[in-house]
Amino acid sequence: MKKTFTKGLIAIIVIALQTNFSQAQFTQGFLSGNLCGSTNPAVTAIGIGNFSTSPSAALHVNTNLLPTNTTFGAGKVFRTDGPSNVDNLWQMFTVPTGKNPVTKEIGDILSPAGSIDFMMRSAQPGGTLQFQTNTG
Repeated sequence: MKKTFTKGLIAIIVIALQTNFSQAQFTQGFLSGNLCGSTNPAVTAIGIGNFSTSPSAALHVNTNLLPTNTTFGAGKVFRTDGPSNVDNLWQMFTVPTGKNPVTKEIGDILSPAGSIDFMMRSAQPGGTLQFQTNTG
């Protein structure tokens, strides 16, 4: 009986400690009444894929080391799907110095509802949309 109790106690301790080993795992929470996911505040980057070094951005997707026999095919790195009856939009925001948490939309990539158009826009009055090459 003592042996079984000891094994059970060890198993409970190991299971209880498991949460400390998954700090980068997304956790479920609420923000302004909406269900959302977040990470442990100590997590500074999220890497998706195989890495031989640390991720070099807050969100880094790396498919260089994945096998080529994946179900989605080599080179397909990122994809989003959205319903065609609403605008599909990626937005970029910035926080002006000293104005936290006030944000400004800098620009977006858009496919308008019911359209097959693809648009890139600068959102600020007087803002420009520039395509540049290395003129170095």
